[in-house]
Amino acid sequence: MLPVFSRQTWWLLTGYTLSLIGTGMTEPFLIIYLHQVQAISLSLAGAVIGSSGLAGVIAIPISGWLTTHIRTKHVFLISLVFSAVGRLFFLFAGDVKTAFIASILSGGAGAVLWNTLSIIIADSADRAQTRSIFGTAFALQNLGSGVGAALGSTIIHSNSAFSFKAIFILDACSFLLFSLFGQKWVKNGPKEKFHRQMKQRRKQSCSSAPQQSSMIVLCFCYTIFAVVMTGLSTTLFPQWVAENAQTPLRVVGHAFFLNSLMIVMSQLLVLRRTTGMRSTRVISLAACVFAAENFMILSASLLQSGLASLAFILAFAISAIGENCLFSGLPALINRLATEETRGSYNSAMNTAWQIGSILGPIISGAFLSQGMAVPLFILFIGALVILVFLLHILERIIPCEWNKGA
Repeated sequence: MLPVFSRQTWWLLTGYTLSLIGTGMTEPFLIIYLHQVQAISLSLAGAVIGSSGLAGVIAIPISGWLTTHIRTKHVFLISLVFSAVGRLFFLFAGDVKTAFIASILSGGAGAVLWNTLSIIIADSADRAQTRSIFGTAFALQNLGSGVGAALGSTIIHSNSAFSFKAIFILDACSFLLFSLFGQKWVKNGPKEKFHRQMKQRRKQSCSSAPQQSSMIVLCFCYTIFAVVMTGLSTTLFPQWVAENAQTPLRVVGHAFFLNSLMIVMSQLLVLRRTTGMRSTRVISLAACVFAAENFMILSASLLQSGLASLAFILAFAISAIGENCLFSGLPALINRLATEETRGSYNSAMNTAWQIGSILGPIISGAFLSQGMAVPLFILFIGALVILVFLLHILERIIPCEWNKGA
């Protein structure tokens, strides 16, 4: 049975899902497009992708400031338009400066988009529904990106620059369509409401020390997750498939599609199985799953091409369980730690942490790959995830049980 949310929330999540079909067509193949089509070096291509995360780090606090002066709805819709512009700039990415501009526009706008959307959906659910609504949002998000990845793998050809440019045009169109219809799906109170909220926040004391320290540790964990996940998905995995494992490029699209399909299919099951579990343990489970995924991808290179392709796809399918655990557990826990006065700042801190990781992930991966050090990079990722499990075990002793549990 589907979770019970308002019709407005469902329409908003559906629109976001459809817009991500375009994103799913471009992101898995961006490193291939920059390196093989536009002849940008691997290390520089990794820096281009990493600049997207840097733009997000800068854009998130700016978006928070804007929502105190402009309605959140308007900030949300403007971010969709800038996302479309950023995608169109990739058409001219043969010039490295233009590639950086495209990545910065896309990353900054995308960060503002998710930051404002996370605040909107968090406010639309009861406190007990936080894990459900963030889990549902993540599942639908991946449904869109997975369908897009499958479509992208059928459209592009490694020797056709036009086929790559076509998917960037389609991606831009998906954001523009969402901005047009999103005006009906997002409602917002008058601007004065935000000024009153900000005045109240200034009068309220800061959250307690356990809440603040727990939030900081969780944001650090989120950063490490982002480094591993974005480094693997945007840079390491596509290049590992194309160069090291000598398997067909379409395997990348198939892996992302099955991953997204499994996220959607397993989301309700994961939510039911983790109901009543401490969120720190749910997040630890995610770390274990991602470590297993990296080990499977690394080991699959020893197999023959057909078996290696199957192993790659299965690794991404298994990682869907970890993603459902992470993206329902961690945002929900941070929102339960937050008070009404600190919800906006806690969400901004959480999303900034992810953006920092998304900067470092592609840059680190590009640097390692340019030196032919793919295997040490896999080992580094696995080791970081294991350390997170122990860190989360320590954090569990700090967070009170009433904050750590939730639906």
